[in-house]
Amino acid sequence: MQGKLARHRFRPDVALRNASMRAAHRCGVPKSDLMRATGLTAQTVTKALAGKPTAE
Repeated sequence: MQGKLARHRFRPDVALRNASMRAAHRCGVPKSDLMRATGLTAQTVTKALAGKPTAE
């Protein structure tokens, strides 16, 4: 589902998703759990956590 919503990196839903992942990670959620919950690759999650634009 998220892949369908996140086709363009400038979409507000992608920005919200990335901000949510950063907040969850700051609260102690491991990257592996974020990958499993979102269905995203390790590279995409790493970029999102670093605040970099993702390709989606």
